[in-house]
Order: sequence, then structure tokens, then C-alpha cells
Amino acid sequence: MAVLVLVNVCRMLLRERAARRRAHGHPAFAEILAARAREEPEMESYQVTAEFFVRAMGTLSPRQRTVMELMAVGEDHRMMAYQLGISPGAVAKRLFDARGKLRRVLRWLIAQRTEAW
Repeated sequence: MAVLVLVNVCRMLLRERAARRRAHGHPAFAEILAARAREEPEMESYQVTAEFFVRAMGTLSPRQRTVMELMAVGEDHRMMAYQLGISPGAVAKRLFDARGKLRRVLRWLIAQRTEAW
């Protein structure tokens, strides 16, 4: 499961890098990206430890944790929806929310670690 989260974080970073390349020369968009970079620590230069990942997973709601665990074993959205008795859209929303929460918590934990150093 940790690998899937890290893969998603890497994808996010690649998308942001591509957006920065497209924004080159457009002052409004470039300023938004610059402000965001000042607010958030760079995750690509830090390794997420198992302890951080377990702590971050502990912050998820039981519903979010369930869909993350099903995703980790390779279930697709439709199969998860069938097993949980919900719609595929609800599965997608729970995964989206869980990934966002994990990203925020991991960034906070990384920031705390870097401040302690």
C-alpha cells in the first residue's frame, strides 16, 4: 500500500512539473505555483518512513481505510463498489478524499521532521 501512495505522490509531482513547464511565460499561473511551492515542503526530496505511513493511515476514516486496503490488493472501482454495496462514484470519491488526506498528513509529518532537524 505504501508503494501505491508513493506512486500517486510521484504522479502528482510530475503533473505539477508539467504544469510549471506549460506556465512558463504566463505570469498569473507562475505566481500561483510559486506561492504553492513556498507553502508546501518538497516531498520528492524526503523518504516517507513506514512509521509516517502508518500514522497517516491511522488518520483515515474506516470507510476511507477500507477502500485504500481494497485498492492495495488490486481491486478495481466496480469490484470495490460491489463488495461494499455502494456506487463506483462513491468509491472514487472515498479514494480521492483518502489520497488527499494522506498527502496532507504526510506533508505535515515531513515538515515536522525537517523543523526538528
